[in-house]
Amino acid sequence: MSQINELIAKYLKLRAEQAQLNLEMTKTEQEIALYCTKNKKKRLTYQNLIFLVIQKTKSVFPIKSSPKRKELEAILTKSGIGNEFKSIDITKLATAYDLRKLPMELMEALRPMANRRPFIRISQRLASPLPR
Repeated sequence: MSQINELIAKYLKLRAEQAQLNLEMTKTEQEIALYCTKNKKKRLTYQNLIFLVIQKTKSVFPIKSSPKRKELEAILTKSGIGNEFKSIDITKLATAYDLRKLPMELMEALRPMANRRPFIRISQRLASPLPR
């Protein structure tokens, strides 16, 4: 029984460390994005790596535990879309909304429910080696 207690304690410690690392990673990504915005850059070079920094805003709709979720479901049901699905994939809904792939009436109805959030993605690749 002490082995399982040790494993659970280790698991909890790792989860706490992971949460702290995630916070630090998010803060660092924001600082890099701010640097890129101020310096009008989308690419950064570090040693033999190239970083592509993508910044945009995305729409976000209420999650299941949100009080506004019922209002969102009512809007979708009224439009006829809510009846077609067992549950709502708010990520796909937000993507379709941002790409304007929904009927105009539904776009207008969803506008008050759509919150805009900043989105940052940093990808990296090796720089091309110099020709010899």
